[in-house]
Amino acid sequence: MKHIKLFEKILTSPMVEILDHIYDIGSGGKRFYTYLHTTDEDTCKKVLEDGFEFYIFCLTTDEISNDVDTLNFKLSMRKAYGDCVIVMQFLHFIDDGIDMAIKEPYYNEEEDLIYTLPSKYVRGFFNKETGEFVDNPTFELL
Repeated sequence: MKHIKLFEKILTSPMVEILDHIYDIGSGGKRFYTYLHTTDEDTCKKVLEDGFEFYIFCLTTDEISNDVDTLNFKLSMRKAYGDCVIVMQFLHFIDDGIDMAIKEPYYNEEEDLIYTLPSKYVRGFFNKETGEFVDNPTFELL
C-alpha cells in the first residue's frame, strides 16, 4: 500500500506539469536536448540575466527526457544544491558547451577555465517544491 501512495504522489506532483511545460515549445517536430542545473533562486535569476557559467558543462548539468520518473530521480540526486532548477534546451547535443560561449573564458579562484553560455539557451527555471516555472522571454531553441 505504501508503494502505491508513493506512485500516486509522483503522478500528481508538479513535475508532471513542469515536463509538459518544458516540452511544449513548438519545436516543429525536431528532437531537442534538455539539460537541468539545480541551484538557488538568486542564481537562477542571475543566469537569466547574464548567462550560465560553467567549466565542464556535463559535470554540473543532467540531460533529461520527457519522463517524470527520470526527472524525479535526477532531481533527488541534486537535492542538496538548492530548490530551483535551471532548464536549458538545444537542438543539438552539448558535450562541452564551449563552442556556444558568449565571452572570453576566464580563470576562477580555483584556476578552472570558466565559460559562459548565453541566456537565450535557458528556457527558464522552476521551483521543485511549488512547481512554479519562470519563463525566459529571450529563450530561443537553437
